[in-house]
Amino acid sequence: MLNKLAYLLAFLALIQVGKGVGRKCYSCFNDTCHDKHKWVESEACGNSLDQDKAVGVCLSEVYKDKTTHKDVTMKKCVTADKLHGKPFYNCSDTSNEGHKVELCNICYDKDLCNSASAFGFGIILPVTFIVYAICRFV
Repeated sequence: MLNKLAYLLAFLALIQVGKGVGRKCYSCFNDTCHDKHKWVESEACGNSLDQDKAVGVCLSEVYKDKTTHKDVTMKKCVTADKLHGKPFYNCSDTSNEGHKVELCNICYDKDLCNSASAFGFGIILPVTFIVYAICRFV
């Protein structure tokens, strides 16, 4: 039993480490952002970039439409420059230039991170270790 669990943990660690540099992000625009079932998963965000200078990040943005004065929501993959080793993105760089940006968040720590309800694989490995430790020492 212990041997099988060790293999499982090693497999999960390999999957965790073996992820490529490309990021998956959710993409939606305005009304489709209100229904998570309509979100599209974009593949390989930032795969072709020089990772020392720029990186693909997931963006969640809300801005005020000039004409309707209503909030517009957008989620997508964008290219962020690296500043002191970390991604930096200026929301005025979006195609919505001139609109008043009310909320702008970028994330790059896991796939599909531009959703507050996204459950990333990165939590599975630590939880597995905790469950193992509890079972082993109880």
